[in-house]
Amino acid sequence: MFKYFAAATATLACSAAFAHGPGQSVRYRVEEVRPPSAPARCLPQYGNFMGGGINDLGVVAGNFNCHSQVDPAAGIATTVGGPFVWSSWFGALELPDSDPTTSGSFATSINNRGEVFGSDVGSTFVGVKWSLSGGLETIFPNQPECDVIKLDIAIAGNGRYAVGTGFRPSPDLPFPGLCLSSAWLTRAPDGTVVTEFLNSDPRDINVFNTAVGNLDRSSAVRFHVVTKELRVLRSGDETHQATATDINDLGEVSGYVATIDPTGGCPTLSARALRWDRNDRETVLPLLPGSASARAWNVGTDGETVGESGPGQYCWPQSSTNERAVLWRGGKAFDLNDAIPSHLGLTLASATSINRRGQITAFGYRNADPLVICPRFEFVFETGEYIDVSQPCRTQRLFVLTPIGR
Repeated sequence: MFKYFAAATATLACSAAFAHGPGQSVRYRVEEVRPPSAPARCLPQYGNFMGGGINDLGVVAGNFNCHSQVDPAAGIATTVGGPFVWSSWFGALELPDSDPTTSGSFATSINNRGEVFGSDVGSTFVGVKWSLSGGLETIFPNQPECDVIKLDIAIAGNGRYAVGTGFRPSPDLPFPGLCLSSAWLTRAPDGTVVTEFLNSDPRDINVFNTAVGNLDRSSAVRFHVVTKELRVLRSGDETHQATATDINDLGEVSGYVATIDPTGGCPTLSARALRWDRNDRETVLPLLPGSASARAWNVGTDGETVGESGPGQYCWPQSSTNERAVLWRGGKAFDLNDAIPSHLGLTLASATSINRRGQITAFGYRNADPLVICPRFEFVFETGEYIDVSQPCRTQRLFVLTPIGR
């Protein structure tokens, strides 16, 4: 999402004891990840989005978006922002956009080679790869015959193969240029892009060329992009959708099964977090006490998985900040908010990634921050006007938790 540069990060130098398996504890240093320059353009009374993931070298790829213009009468809520990288040793750098006058590009993942994947957003979406040196390369271009929807996203890569998603023609439609099916795509080392499955999307790929994701919008799968071996981890049905969210180099997978609204309303009514071993044996991860739902977003080593657990009210007007960041280890769920000192005044809502060093990225908010407005407008056909259904919400922040003495 745009040009470079560096800003200092604020380090909250603090630590806490944390139950980390039987007879073990770990202390965390907490650092706030600050985006380079987008906040200068933000309207402070309105909400923002903040998220990211970390690689094994401690480099974070994140996204920041905020509102720069809000007009309730016209139903307009314009956002600005983009992707960036951050580490404690070089600060924050914006990732470039092919057109500096546009906004909305985003990152999806970062690998240990320092390659960041995502989508460059202009008049269309194209799947791209950024380098830490500032390079920007299109790796999933738009399909030429798709006349209406041109939307391609690079999801992840391992230095040889990359997986992504894009709208492609469906054999069920008589109009080839009307591309309405989201497809699972693979890019080979020679640059060839292959459409693997329609109505499906990948979520990650490991160094051994095994990808995971969602097949036919209902089943969690692992797929070897070279041999084309497909293994179903869990099948879905009309009211349940299983998704694999991440795979590590040991072949272990995280994900969740969601209860969905079959009438087409809320896409996720509630969920249960899952983990699969390399032999596809499934473990249902426990909820935090008092919670009704959980989703696992990233799988670490030593049996660790991170995600969120809470009321599971994922659809508007509910907010993801009502959830709590969780670490699963040794068959137990730990609230990461219990791992940081209370005097910090932070609430961690969701843990999005964990690396081999045990570093965790989690987004949340400062308890002392004032509530802001998440703008939302609905058009009423009978009157031809917009009504304001905005809700109070939290300013989202991103943090890195680093274990000390591990």
